[in-house]
Amino acid sequence: MRPKFNLTFSTDEIDKASHIRKDKNKIDLLASNSKSLNLIVWQGKILLDWQNESPKICYIPFDHKLLQKANRIAFLGFIEALSPIFLYALPNWENEGKNYEKKLGKFVDNEEVTHPYLPLENRFTDLKKVLINLSSKELSICGMAKSLFEWHDNNKHCSRCGDMNKVFDSGWELSCSKCKNKVFPRTDPVVIMLIERKDSILLGRSSVWPKGMYSCLAGFLEPGERVEDAVRRETFEEVGIKLSSIEYVTNQAWPFPHSLMIGCRATAESSHLQIDYSELEDARWFRKKELISLQENNNFSLKLARKGTIANYLIEEWIKRSE
Repeated sequence: MRPKFNLTFSTDEIDKASHIRKDKNKIDLLASNSKSLNLIVWQGKILLDWQNESPKICYIPFDHKLLQKANRIAFLGFIEALSPIFLYALPNWENEGKNYEKKLGKFVDNEEVTHPYLPLENRFTDLKKVLINLSSKELSICGMAKSLFEWHDNNKHCSRCGDMNKVFDSGWELSCSKCKNKVFPRTDPVVIMLIERKDSILLGRSSVWPKGMYSCLAGFLEPGERVEDAVRRETFEEVGIKLSSIEYVTNQAWPFPHSLMIGCRATAESSHLQIDYSELEDARWFRKKELISLQENNNFSLKLARKGTIANYLIEEWIKRSE
């Protein structure tokens, strides 16, 4: 039996109560309940409470004036003594939000923003910034909220006729006002693979990542592909290597914006790399000793994928297996 995976966004502690989503009257009644937990997202950032050393989700009371400025977009389910959780989206205010488009390509947006209606310790924060700070339960709630927010934000208009979409099923369905085309929350499957050969593994890096960071190769599944097909194709496209075996390991929800990471191990037939530099900035083989040094932060010029990610898990598992 495999050890329990230490992955973010991978706990199942929310009762989604999907059977009541179509009951609008019941959902409205729950939203006006004093027990409701109301999570607010602004420009993809989650409202967190930084009052203590470790942040936590800042749930806003149902009668708070900030909720009057926000739009309720989804019922997420129940947690903690049957408390209903709702997702709200807050529009821009005053001068905030003007530079949002410029920040979309950043690996992590370190800027934290508060609202005039809130104390300074309540700040909208990039979820990537707190992957190791929030509890596993809160990360799962934030991951669901983040993915659902991005889906709503990117589907305000019908993809067929361009008319406005309306929200149904408590935020889990959108339907065009004009042509009645329906869309549902999107999940993009991504293969991520640890490629090994003898006593080394292959890691690569993208030019948009933090300086010196290396991780497993990855790529989206294409139509008609199996997981194994995508692993082979992506590996050959990015580094020119053919694989002799592929093994599924585990998976991870990844809400940036709405992916499912499918983790695999594979064995390379050769070690000769033909890197596609339009895809990768670099790729290289790492021996176990060097990886252990990186884990212990003895090498400051290079670093591995962050803890909590499936890439970090695949690397650490390989190190332990090769001991």
